[in-house]
Amino acid sequence: MVILFAQAYCLVLSSVLILLSSDCLYMYWLLMEVNLCCMCFLIFKKCYHEGTVNLNLGLYYFIIQSLASAVFLVSTSRQGYTAHLFLAISMGIKLGIWPFYFWYFNFGMQVDSTTLFIALTYQKLPFLLLMFYMVHQAILILFFLVNMGIGVVNLLKSEGIVFALLSSSIYMVMWMFLFYCSWDIFLLGFFLMYGVCVYLLCRFKTLEFWSTFELLLTCSAVFLLSLPPFSLFFLKYKVLETLCYFFTLSLMSFVMFFTFLSLVGYSKMFFFFFLENFKNYQENNYLPHYSGLVTMVGVVSVFVFII
Repeated sequence: MVILFAQAYCLVLSSVLILLSSDCLYMYWLLMEVNLCCMCFLIFKKCYHEGTVNLNLGLYYFIIQSLASAVFLVSTSRQGYTAHLFLAISMGIKLGIWPFYFWYFNFGMQVDSTTLFIALTYQKLPFLLLMFYMVHQAILILFFLVNMGIGVVNLLKSEGIVFALLSSSIYMVMWMFLFYCSWDIFLLGFFLMYGVCVYLLCRFKTLEFWSTFELLLTCSAVFLLSLPPFSLFFLKYKVLETLCYFFTLSLMSFVMFFTFLSLVGYSKMFFFFFLENFKNYQENNYLPHYSGLVTMVGVVSVFVFII
């Protein structure tokens, strides 16, 4: 069984790479089914390690993704805006973004940290690139702008790290599209940094937070805030500077407004999380390790006031 699960991890990564290199829609569909089977193995892994026989989550994921694949096949037989619309619906279901995110939070709150990390990073990249390449830009802008607003609303009411990461993944699709429009390297660079941060934040509950990973986890939290001196701030600044020449002022104003609200949501969630951990660890003589967090917040505050 362990060998089977190891093969499933390898198949997920390899099928994602093949998806990125394929230029045939029917090959995309075939490899999406392979990818789906591999993800189901990863979901069943949790049931196996916990000694349970509850396979409802795996079946739930399989049905949702199969529906998306069926819509994808329908899109290949259509033309014009109808084909673009069906393709956007198919990829929207697979990505778990509005208006198809009804299954996404239920799935993300129940899987283990490794499966959640793959679902938030590796699984998203090929489907996003297919949307960017195949769907009409006007549909994408409207679709992603609404998702940005929905993601910010969910982020503002989030009460935990996992829920915040799921909301953030919905909010980030618009920025990923802007990175792609500006330069492909920006998108890939963002995904590498975002993947590291998501991995560390997914491991919040399993790592010895204050003793070993205090600085890395704090940097990951502030990275998602898009504050200087972290690289995501400069990436967004460069992208906005470039795209002001191609998009309308009203669109960029909406993007900046939602970005400000996301900053409030991230700050609220991480502040209460760190404050709660501070109280818990203060009782267990972990107060000296808290100095790194205080220093980091102080440095970021200085940059914000300067700007």
